[in-house]
Parts: sequence; C-alpha cells; structure tokens
Amino acid sequence: MNKKVIEIPSNNIIPAGRSLGIEPNLLSGLSGFPERAGTCAVEKEWEEVLPILLSPGKVSMLMKGDRENAVSLTSLSIVDGKILAYSGESGGNTYIQATDPLQLREELMASIGENSPAKDIVLPMRLDALFVLAAFSDFIKRQKAQIMLGIKNAVNPPTESDLQSILNEATEMMDPRWWLTSSLITIYSSNRKFNVSEALKELQRLDLTDENEGSIYPTAAGFKIMDELTCRRGIVGFHSYYFEGGRPVQSTQVLLGALDTIWLIECGENSVLYSLSAEAAQKMIEQALTPGEVVPKGYGFKSPTPSAGTKEPATAEGTDTWLCGCGKENNSEFCVSCGKAKGAPVPPGSKLFCIHCGSKLKQDAKFCMKCGKRV
Repeated sequence: MNKKVIEIPSNNIIPAGRSLGIEPNLLSGLSGFPERAGTCAVEKEWEEVLPILLSPGKVSMLMKGDRENAVSLTSLSIVDGKILAYSGESGGNTYIQATDPLQLREELMASIGENSPAKDIVLPMRLDALFVLAAFSDFIKRQKAQIMLGIKNAVNPPTESDLQSILNEATEMMDPRWWLTSSLITIYSSNRKFNVSEALKELQRLDLTDENEGSIYPTAAGFKIMDELTCRRGIVGFHSYYFEGGRPVQSTQVLLGALDTIWLIECGENSVLYSLSAEAAQKMIEQALTPGEVVPKGYGFKSPTPSAGTKEPATAEGTDTWLCGCGKENNSEFCVSCGKAKGAPVPPGSKLFCIHCGSKLKQDAKFCMKCGKRV
C-alpha cells in the first residue's frame, strides 16, 4: 500500500465510498466522518484507503509520547494486515497515511522500553480509585519537583481536596507528557465526575493509602507503586472499538514505561493496574493493532449528528434509544459519555439511573423504586 499522505475533503469521504459501492459500518461511524447524501467524484488514490476507512474491523485512538516527544493523538482504522493513521477536521480535510503494523509496533515498544521484567503485581480496582491513585502519584511527582527547585523543603501528604484539584486540573492545565492523570483522562475520553472520597476508601482496603486527621498517606506498598508511576520513559494508549462474540466492545488500555518495569493500565468500571514484561507488552500491542470480528449485519452506520426534535424517554422496547447506567441517553451502539457498549454488563452498585424508566437509583440498588424492574 502507498504510504504517502492522502488528503480527502472530510465531507467527501462517505459520498466517495458510496460511489464505490461501500456503505459505512458502525465502527466507521465512530470516526466522526460527516454524513452527506449522494455520491461524488473519486480520485484514483482514494480507492485504496476508502474501504479501510469505511469498513474497518477496529477503530482506535492511539496516544503516544516520551521524554523527547510531546503526547500525540492519532486515529487508526484497522483491517487484516493493514492500518491507516488519519487526522483532520469535519469541515476541512482528512489526512490519511498507511502504516506498517510491524513498524508501528516497534516504534511503540521503543517508547516504553524493550528490556523490562514483570514484577508480579496485579491490582484490580474501580475506575475512580484508579484515577485517584494516578492523582496521588502526580501529587508526589509535583512535590518532588518543588523540592528540586527549592520551593519546598519536604513532601507533605495531600488532602482529599488536593487530589480533587489534580483531577480538576488534568483536563486543561496538565501536560499529558509528564502527568499520569492527564494522560488517562485524555485517552479515556470521559467527562466523568470522580468520587474521591469513595475511591480513597477503596485504596485503603487495598492497603495502598491511609488517612490521619484529613491527610492522606501512602502505605509502604502504595508509595512504592506511586513512586514508580512518577518515573516514566514513555506512554502508549489505545482507546478502541471493535466486535467480539457478535457484540460491540469498547476498551481503553495504557502502557506506561517506568524505570525498570512496564505498567499496563486497563481503564473501565472494573479497572486493573499490573506490571508486564516487555514480551507481554509487545503481545498486548500486537493485539491492539489486530482487528476484531467482522461487523455483523444489522449494525449499519448511524450518523453521529443527533436528529432535531424532542426525544421520547428511553424504554426497554419500541425505540432505538437507550439509557446507559451513567445516565446518558444514546441512539448508537456506544454511550457517548462513558463509552460503554449498548447491552454491556454493568457491575452491581455502579448504575446511577434505571435503564428502563430513567429514574435515579439509590446506591447498590438491585430494583428500581419507581418502576420495580430489576436493574
């Protein structure tokens, strides 16, 4: 495949595909190409890339960066043995380039380290706890930098408010190249409001933190992990959509190259932080660059632009709209707020709203108090 950069007006991608007899599948719809009726003229160099852009087996947002290079975000469209990297704006042009899967894997491995052993550490936790752990690590990193610059003489433990402030700052004021919290929020693509208090209780149960008179202290085990998370060589993240077992799947995985190990961070309602060997990290990247199953028939493209008019409340039957456990109403196969796939199982106690009638749920509710249906 030609690896030169191909430039296509974004508004012409779907009409050009239609001219070639290509109808977009659900996954290409998540890429945000503008929907436009009809067809258009197709240039010769477009013919090779349009089938991959419009009928991918996986679409991903790739995040990568290291000490020499700022964190960058690139969209990937993946089919068997072929990967297109692209970027652009809906009202302008989309810039597309073929990427060799083996070469890309080697580049990503070079960013995070190729000779790292595993440390046999596995820490399952809820998403809020994961992000608060990242914020705690960034707090330690910031204090170390202030000591180095002579601004502070010693590291002081954070309060709950300090950790909340880091989470608030992460979306706008923190460079993802240096700060873990900002990196995770950038790749996870969520406007979630984190429950710091509950997250700290979970970190205490995991024996990673402790609290004394309003200050939060890392335990010996917790400090060892947080300190390692502050010293990183590079970061690689994938926010991917694909099909598995006939159903749509959304996943977010981040590889963090620290000084002497590689950390894999799997972001989701049930998150996991664990150390990997370089060999295992390479296999994970290979899997991330591999397409999922063929998109089943019936999962056609839906325009990402919502239709005008007032929506009826979501119900279990009789409508294409559905209510996610996070409270967001959707009309596509993934939640536009938290990324969860339609029909995906939700851990007990994590639902905020009834998926049948939309009423707010009490904590740990198994049945809705309004409609009586099991949630």
